[in-house]
Amino acid sequence: MHRKTSVECSDVSVIVADPLVDQRKTYGDYLIHAGCRVTFASDSDAALAQSFSVQPDIVTLSHRLRPLDGPQCCQRLKSDKRTTAIPVIILTTTTNVADLRTAHDAGCEALLIQPVSPEDLFRTICATVGRAKQLVTRAQRAAERSRKLIARALDAGTGRRAAGPTAPATLHSTFDARRFLDSAERGQKVTEYRRGDVIYSQGDSCDVVLYIREGAVKLSVVLKAGHEAVVGLLGDGDFFGEGCLTGQPVRLAQATAIAASTIVRIEKAELRRLLRDDRDLSNRFIAHVLARNLRVEEDLVDQLFNSTEKRLARALLLLARYGKEDKPIRSIPRISQRTLGEMVGTTRSRVNFFMKKFERLGFIEYKNGLKVNKGLLTVVLHD
Repeated sequence: MHRKTSVECSDVSVIVADPLVDQRKTYGDYLIHAGCRVTFASDSDAALAQSFSVQPDIVTLSHRLRPLDGPQCCQRLKSDKRTTAIPVIILTTTTNVADLRTAHDAGCEALLIQPVSPEDLFRTICATVGRAKQLVTRAQRAAERSRKLIARALDAGTGRRAAGPTAPATLHSTFDARRFLDSAERGQKVTEYRRGDVIYSQGDSCDVVLYIREGAVKLSVVLKAGHEAVVGLLGDGDFFGEGCLTGQPVRLAQATAIAASTIVRIEKAELRRLLRDDRDLSNRFIAHVLARNLRVEEDLVDQLFNSTEKRLARALLLLARYGKEDKPIRSIPRISQRTLGEMVGTTRSRVNFFMKKFERLGFIEYKNGLKVNKGLLTVVLHD
């Protein structure tokens, strides 16, 4: 009798890829008895072919596979749009740190060191499939909320057009932040920050909205254990700290200058007055914040479905403001590979590997800072 798990695992489709017949039989028999639909593969070619055709809920890969080993096979699955969203579990017997890091950086959702009992594999499958479904649900909900908010903002713009000749404010309108801030009569303070200065810390009182007149800012969340996760990198013309407008009492993240920056601090009460008195500016500001919300949603989808290489390329392009209405800046502040790794969810060594590859291909340059060339777009657009 199987122990119950927190996730319903009946009818889950699983590919078990292992060159050892006994291992495939041991795991397969248990999973079939537990209600899973199991497909077997004895080498990496069969594992890839079955994954493309069956489209399973999850794939388990042994590091012993050939001609591609488990991590290489995983990387191939994650780089193909047909299978990039399918969770992968790698089973390995190695305890070498470098080999384990390589397996983790291949993009697997779970890494198990053998011997692994069928019961433990089954529980890991249940938990991994459950997390993947929860993340997809969160992304869908975020997308739905964004669509509703955008529709509401556009409806407000339509109402203004019916009432008078005021220019429409849509999500694609250029938000003139300087004009917006110049209309503030009071409640502003301009502060200069050097690289590495903390603008505000996680847990600080949340009472002002901030605007980057010039520079670059890193938003990060620090866990009790001391680990840091980068949740955003912002540049010229970006607002941050808008949570105070919704009643957020304390800062949920830390803001740090990663280049010399000029920051405008706007008192909450003054910003609310501006939003209340100027409907045109109000709706443009709403569209601006919604665009930021869509960026967060895209970041979640990027983390779920794209390979490490694509995530890093996208992060560099966004830092260089490719895809923005203004002209790309190409040259961006020098950012440590550790920070880039925290931003895209991988290790510094993996970032170093791809940065060298991008430099070799001419996509980036290290002369006078970090320059991003438009050729890097091919990495993001390539299927």
